[in-house]
Amino acid sequence: FELPISAAPNITYDKKVDGQKVKAGGLCIVPVNIAGYPQPSVTRSLNNRPLERGTGVTVETGLDFSTLTLKGCSGKYGGTYTVAAKNDVGTDEANITVNIMGQFIIAFRS
Repeated sequence: FELPISAAPNITYDKKVDGQKVKAGGLCIVPVNIAGYPQPSVTRSLNNRPLERGTGVTVETGLDFSTLTLKGCSGKYGGTYTVAAKNDVGTDEANITVNIMGQFIIAFRS
C-alpha cells in the first residue's frame, strides 16, 4: 500500500532580485525557484495584468524554476511582477518589483 506524496507550491528567490534597478535599454532577469508536487502550473503578471510575451519578453519554466527575461527594457517593463504557482494541494505567490532607470530615446537627425 502506497500513499501519494503531495506538497503545496513554494516559491523562493534571491532577495536581490526584488527592487532591482535596470538601466533603460538594458537586460533584466527575474529567476525564481518553484517546489511542489504535483508539479505546479506557473503564471506571471505585471501590475495585476497578464504578462504579454513577445518582443523582448521571454519566460522559461522547468520542473523547479521559472525565469523571466526582459531585453531592451523601457518604462513599460517597470512595476511589480507576480509569479503564481498552483497545484491540487495549494497555491503560492511572490511579488517582485523591477525599476527601469532613465529614458531610452532614439533621435534621428536630418
